[in-house]
Amino acid sequence: MLRLYSPLFAGWIGVVFLLFAADLAGLLRSRRWFVGTVLVTALSALMILNFANPEAVVVQMNVGRAQHSQRLDAGYLGELSSDATPVLLAAAGELAPSLRAQVIQGACIGSRTYAPERAAYNASAAQAAGARRQLC
Repeated sequence: MLRLYSPLFAGWIGVVFLLFAADLAGLLRSRRWFVGTVLVTALSALMILNFANPEAVVVQMNVGRAQHSQRLDAGYLGELSSDATPVLLAAAGELAPSLRAQVIQGACIGSRTYAPERAAYNASAAQAAGARRQLC
């Protein structure tokens, strides 16, 4: 996850520096817009990450790399949250049999049922439980 978040954060800092340069250059001098714009870009980046499912992206990148190198840290992938479980189990079929067994063993540890109270519903946990029921 750190390999994904570090360049994203660096890109956001780059945007902040560009905004700061525009502020120093005198863009919209009549208004104080810099702090508000930085906050809006930060919240926008967080919302994009929320919808992009970064853990699924990490799983896809690692599985793609494992198809060529035949090496995979299945223990790490198994420790990811329930956001990654459906993608991990679906991608297990693309791996060599030895890696597939490691991935399934790590991803199938969690619960196969999900029945919370209505106010405690979590879509990721429900999808992960469904994927475990179907593929484990």
